[in-house]
Formats: sequence, C-alpha cells, structure tokens
Amino acid sequence: EAMPEHVSYSRDSVYMTLHQAPFALNLGQGQFLHQAGIGLTPRLQRKLVDAALEELPADGDPRCVELLLDGLPDTPGKAFLSAHEEGPEILWALLRQRPGVVAGGGGMVMRSSDPDASPIAQAIERLLTDQVLMTPLEVRQGLLKVYGWEQSHSPVYYALDRAMEEGRVVRVFEQW
Repeated sequence: EAMPEHVSYSRDSVYMTLHQAPFALNLGQGQFLHQAGIGLTPRLQRKLVDAALEELPADGDPRCVELLLDGLPDTPGKAFLSAHEEGPEILWALLRQRPGVVAGGGGMVMRSSDPDASPIAQAIERLLTDQVLMTPLEVRQGLLKVYGWEQSHSPVYYALDRAMEEGRVVRVFEQW
C-alpha cells in the first residue's frame, strides 16, 4: 500500500521479497519489521534470545512467547520488549531464526530438531496424555491454562485435526 503509484508489484511478490530479505524480521500474520526497527542493539538481542533459550525446555515442551517473555530475568532487553507493542512477536521471530527452535502459530515455540514439528500439536498431545479424554473446548481451555495460548475455535480445531493426522491423538467419537 505504501508503494508509489507508478510502481506495480503484486502483493505476493512484495511478501516473498520481504520473507527472503535479510533485513526483514517476519513477525507472522503478514507483518514484517526492519531489523533496525527492533530498537535493541544486536548484543542485547543475543542476550535476550540466549536467556529465552535457557528458559525453553530441552524436552520439546512448547511455550507461549508471552509467558516466556514474562518469565525471563529482568534485563534491559526484557524490559524494552515487554513495553514494546509487538514485543512477544519480536521475541517469537528472533527465536525462530535459531537452529533447533520451531515456532508455531499463535506465538508458540519449542525446541526440536524436526523443522516440521508443530508446537501446538505437541501441546495438545501433552494435554491429552495428562487428561486422556477431552473435548475441543476443554483442549482450548487447557491450552490457555497450561500454555497461555488463546485462539479462536478454528485454530484449535485445525491443530486437533493436524495432531490426529500425525497420529499424536485419536478421535474417540466421529464428531468433535
């Protein structure tokens, strides 16, 4: 929308360019931020991400970046991102650039060597391991209570379907 009128590029080409640009940080939901726009020095960014990695369980247990950010030790980087309007999204984007970290929808992250792993599917599997039988509404409430992940019904149903396709959970009744 900010492109000059005499320049005509498709939205997809602009998105792909931003997605591949080394200066652009993909915040998800079609939002990008210039690396310089973060407002933290590269050193403070590294320290913040290193601290977040220390808090991220090595066993593949997912975490919501909002809760992860809140649980970090008080540092200037944490204080800055906590006050930033897109602070959790920035942390999510910085973490997803690190090898061994998988970032999923809704700001969920986890450690995994599998780049196709799904933090949401992993969270659902862990919830159902503890509770054995849950309705989608109970799964949604559990994701909020345990992981801090709050989404509308559609992403929860999609995640349940994906977890079922991956063999992580089993649908007991034909209808959810």
